[in-house]
Amino acid sequence: MRIPAWRLALTGAAIVSLAIAGIGLASAAGVPASQAPGGAATAPGAAPDLDPAAGAGGARARALRPLRHVVHGVVTFQDKDGALVTIQLDRGIVTAVDGDSVTVSEAGGASVTVALDDATKVRVGRAKGNLADITVGDDLLVQSRLTDGSALARHIVIVPAS
Repeated sequence: MRIPAWRLALTGAAIVSLAIAGIGLASAAGVPASQAPGGAATAPGAAPDLDPAAGAGGARARALRPLRHVVHGVVTFQDKDGALVTIQLDRGIVTAVDGDSVTVSEAGGASVTVALDDATKVRVGRAKGNLADITVGDDLLVQSRLTDGSALARHIVIVPAS
């Protein structure tokens, strides 16, 4: 019996999501309690939401919570047509931005430049944004599609300062 490609892709995506969540939880468990930007102590594994405006019940903030510890990741999966698709996640601080690209400095010293186009979707926290909202010093989470070694941003979330 042949397993449909969409089912394999869905299973692979679920495995990757669980792996990212597990890595985030494992790394958060080893971090001592820190001081949150607002002055309140934060227990290990209970770091502030990516979007403080979302409130404690924000479903999107809870869904993004495992990604707060992701610095860089690359995942390749097979789409419904059988083609391989490679997605890259990068999290860091914007060091340069122009109309065609954004450069992100990641924890650990790595720097990644990602191309931008009119199809790139931008969010500022939970609100819709645009490419003009990206400025040097912003904390970003970028999801890009890799093609022939070049990264083209598909989704960018600007993490609001707490």
